[in-house]
Amino acid sequence: MGGDEEAQPEPAVKEMTEKPRRWVMDRCDGKSQIQKEELGRPFCPLCWPPPCVKFLPDLFEQNACCEFFGKIGVFPEDDPLTRIWLMRKSMVIHLAGLIMSILAATAITSNQSLLQKFPFSDGVITGYVADINIQQVIMKVGLTTVFVQDDYLGARTQEFDELCTGTTLGIPLTSQAECNTCKEASAGLVTSMILGVITYIPTIASNINRSYYNYDVNCQKVFGTVIAFFNMIMSLYGWQVYKNACFATFYEGEVALPVLVPVGFNATTVFDPQPFIAAFQSLNATWMEATVGVDPELWDVGKIKDALVAANNGTFFDSDVETEVRVARVLFDWKPGVGLILCVVATFLKMIDILNHSVIRTPSITRDLQEQLEYEKLYGGDEAEANADDEDEEANDKSKIDA
Repeated sequence: MGGDEEAQPEPAVKEMTEKPRRWVMDRCDGKSQIQKEELGRPFCPLCWPPPCVKFLPDLFEQNACCEFFGKIGVFPEDDPLTRIWLMRKSMVIHLAGLIMSILAATAITSNQSLLQKFPFSDGVITGYVADINIQQVIMKVGLTTVFVQDDYLGARTQEFDELCTGTTLGIPLTSQAECNTCKEASAGLVTSMILGVITYIPTIASNINRSYYNYDVNCQKVFGTVIAFFNMIMSLYGWQVYKNACFATFYEGEVALPVLVPVGFNATTVFDPQPFIAAFQSLNATWMEATVGVDPELWDVGKIKDALVAANNGTFFDSDVETEVRVARVLFDWKPGVGLILCVVATFLKMIDILNHSVIRTPSITRDLQEQLEYEKLYGGDEAEANADDEDEEANDKSKIDA
């Protein structure tokens, strides 16, 4: 008898050492039963705590790390007005960021109108002959194609490869190696841009979730602060990599470059040189001595001409026009495009959302064992369900008697 009495407390001790799960399972299932009538429940299951919290609570919710971040904050966790106001402000910020990201993502397309409005690199290239502006070219560089507009060929789009070979203007915009680096950086951003737009959906859902006291959990705060902060840093790093690989490495300012021109002239065939013949003659005599090439290793006239002829392929000159390589004075003016600026602004807006998440504590039940046990006692297990059934039966019996 004595041995049996000593063995009885063991199940109770075992039961107390197990973490209560009912409160977190109910939140994930949209069945949280804490009475906060003014808050209700998120309207969409996507805005409830994610399933990973339900199936792996020790990893994503009930651990020291998540509970530590959950209790950090300035405002009380049961202050519904502040909670709703801050999270709605975050939703508006994210909606603005989503619109900016969608507009910036149009740089992936080859549509002339969209490339012209939302490029990632924006440049104006002006060619001079004896201080005479012979042509101005506007370039809008997207992530896969390039919008080009000049006085002679009009507006057009070209593949990114043509930007690197000089086909767009008949002159290179940078060295071949640097241009290929820009091409690779741009291609890498295509996937990032698409994922960036998609990830706004769970981010906005997290804002909606945290605006409801009954359904807020620690993992959503970690997602909205720590993970969001690292994502923001990685995004800014990606934009900086693009800048360094693209328009920041293109030629800037006044540059002397080799160009393919008709023999005897330093202008395109559509330009009438007669009014400026004296200037041309003087220019031909002094150009090579008065200018310095950007990359001396490129000054192999034979190779340059072969490359320029192959690049032009009849674009600027007919095949029967005899051409030669000369040095042109070209003014480059590059700056970040509207698409890149929108991406950077949308990324910095996330700092406001991170701050809003940081100042709101999660509900005390997410880290208070006593409250979790109380919830388990009231709503969890077979006994609670049986009590609920008894209450329903009593209510039905009472309604029958009243009838």
